[in-house]
Amino acid sequence: MSLGKLTTMAIEHSVGVAVPSPGAPGPSRHLIFSIVAVGLFMSSIDSTIVATALPAIHTSLHATINWAGWTLTVYSLGIGHRAAHRREDQR
Repeated sequence: MSLGKLTTMAIEHSVGVAVPSPGAPGPSRHLIFSIVAVGLFMSSIDSTIVATALPAIHTSLHATINWAGWTLTVYSLGIGHRAAHRREDQR
């Protein structure tokens, strides 16, 4: 048994609190995962709303369905680009 492991065991025993191992996930990992999961969910909902509007875009703008389909691609790229720049500005 290594000296580091013995020291950790001694600290745990004297304090009465378990010290997490270096490889164990901390509580901030769960928070980060939750934030990213909610962001991805909202993005998929947003894209679904635009995809639902494609027939209306096709009809009202008298565009081919291919050009109306590009709307979803450009919209998704624009949202991702805006989010990336917002994150970059926070640094």
